[in-house]
Amino acid sequence: MFHLGMVREGQLRVIYSLLKPAVRAAASFRVPIRPLLDLLRLAYFEHLHRQGMSLDEVDELLNRRS
Repeated sequence: MFHLGMVREGQLRVIYSLLKPAVRAAASFRVPIRPLLDLLRLAYFEHLHRQGMSLDEVDELLNRRS
């Protein structure tokens, strides 16, 4: 039986590992953190919208605090 917290932690570890190459590239180009975070939000937005979420749904998800 899976514990939700464990599944979430495992998923976050995978995401962390996938983000590391992008962070290395950004650091080598000396991209400041704010534009990097903006690019992450844009990529996330584009993916969700292409998957069929409405603009309102994407906005709600991106502006959720937790």
